[in-house]
Amino acid sequence: NLPALLEQVTRTAESLCAGKGLHFQFVGESLPPEISLSTDSLKRALFNLIDNAISYSPSHGTVTLRAWKTDSGNVNPPMLCFCVEDDGAGFSAEALAHATDEFYRADSSRGSREHFGLGLSITRKLAAEQGGTLQLSNKPSGGACVTLSFPLIK
Repeated sequence: NLPALLEQVTRTAESLCAGKGLHFQFVGESLPPEISLSTDSLKRALFNLIDNAISYSPSHGTVTLRAWKTDSGNVNPPMLCFCVEDDGAGFSAEALAHATDEFYRADSSRGSREHFGLGLSITRKLAAEQGGTLQLSNKPSGGACVTLSFPLIK
């Protein structure tokens, strides 16, 4: 049940963001009511991305979770996509190339808690186990955008 899963993710993310003085928003478009993905793996992947966005966002910034389904077209299957965006500095060129590598740490002083460079690596593996992909980019206006995409199998 995708709407129930996203409602749970949103409630938890709002609470986590409030603890750092951040705003959380969810934007969903054309979402299927049900999916055949592992709920636990999807939640863990989304929470890894949301946790990273919270860690890299300045106070009073916004963390956004976008979710949408692509059109199938004639060649590709429809995809279910999730993008977590933040208002931080975004990824450096080096981080765009290596941030999904195990133990990669762009900045060892990123916050008050320990950071081991595993979150994006784990998320990439969770996505791959479900036939999905993880893609890193920067928003034109600044900040990071991390996108999970999964083929929708009927």
